[in-house]
Amino acid sequence: MSKTIKSFNRGAVRQELSEALLALQKCEQKTQSGAYDDAPLPIAVDFQQVLIHLCLAWHFKDMTHEEIQALTQEKFNSLSNTVPNFGFSLRLMSGIDPEVE
Repeated sequence: MSKTIKSFNRGAVRQELSEALLALQKCEQKTQSGAYDDAPLPIAVDFQQVLIHLCLAWHFKDMTHEEIQALTQEKFNSLSNTVPNFGFSLRLMSGIDPEVE
């Protein structure tokens, strides 16, 4: 049984990485200006935007443009907030995600 090899979706990954970079640059500017001083909610929201685009870049890497366009809103939302398991020593922090102990 042969496994179908999908090609790397450079365009989709590049788009999401570009969006992540813009979001990260905004975070850096706000950090520089002091906008995050004593403001945990705004920093969390802004950091979330960076992570959403990084997650989507990872998940879209093996999807065709047609598959991406066909995603339901529920599936898109799931992919945008599902951190990939890269297999390194990265792990979710306990106490933040109720599923992580």
